[in-house]
Amino acid sequence: MVTAQRVFLDVCREDLAYTARWYQVRRRRAERRFLREQTGN
Repeated sequence: MVTAQRVFLDVCREDLAYTARWYQVRRRRAERRFLREQTGN
């Protein structure tokens, strides 16, 4: 039971890290577009 719980937590942690990385890339792209529009005006 303990090992299964540990494996589940590891999977959740990896999933969270992947989601955070993907979200960071997406946010950085949006920020760059926003800055470009600001300087363009």
